[in-house]
Amino acid sequence: MIRNLKKLNSKEKKNILNLLKENYGFNKDLNEYTFFINKNDKINLINTETYELIDFDDYRVDSIGVYFGELINNTIRLSIEGSQLIGPSCNRNIIELNENQLNLWIRGKDVEIDKEGNDFFLIKYKEDYIACGKLKNKILLNFVSKARTISAKIEDECKAKI
Repeated sequence: MIRNLKKLNSKEKKNILNLLKENYGFNKDLNEYTFFINKNDKINLINTETYELIDFDDYRVDSIGVYFGELINNTIRLSIEGSQLIGPSCNRNIIELNENQLNLWIRGKDVEIDKEGNDFFLIKYKEDYIACGKLKNKILLNFVSKARTISAKIEDECKAKI
């Protein structure tokens, strides 16, 4: 039994895809995925073929698939995986970081950006989509959890071993 998650019907999925198109210029269908949402408006995706193979009546499931993003005020703040999944097919609200900005970002720091706006942006470094952040007053706000950032101490220890 899938608890605390609601499987989205085709109309609800279409609404999510429309938000992705409006916010990020994403224009694909993601038909290979089944969408779920929890009570906190967090969206998870699972490959539809995989979803259909599992008999959920035998299990107590609180989470499924990959965390894709969160609905916030009629937009979607994508997770790292969500940005990597759709980023290459997007053409709007993308910020490319330089190496110095990337080093700050992966340490969980907010980054100063010379760009106007008050939206969520996909964050890219070279060819890689690395996250999603919110631009506010020329500051790119970092929502990456502390557990997924790199601390300077760990990096210094790695350099010392080389």
